[in-house]
Amino acid sequence: MKRINLFIIPLIAVFLFPAFLHAWDGFDYDTGDYVEIDDQESLKPGNHIIIYDYADQSYHAVEIISLRHPGKPELEVYDYDADEYRNFEMEESVKGHASSLLIKQQITDHS
Repeated sequence: MKRINLFIIPLIAVFLFPAFLHAWDGFDYDTGDYVEIDDQESLKPGNHIIIYDYADQSYHAVEIISLRHPGKPELEVYDYDADEYRNFEMEESVKGHASSLLIKQQITDHS
């Protein structure tokens, strides 16, 4: 019975809290710091998402301007909090297999 619980509890946690398990990391060469995107369901130009910016250790509301994949994925956004356009070089893979497939599909659709 304990073995079943050790398997079922983490499995339930994965389905109840998927946002905590999937993040997409990137680098902002202008600030020299990393950014993290948790909301990967809406990575399309024109959509609004929230990013975590390690430069000022705060969350920023941004609008996606473009998503490109010339080697490494690049994300251009307009940062409403900083009132400026920003470019991020993103990791090619996302932490979490399902999100990785989603991002690759969205990049392909917008190329």
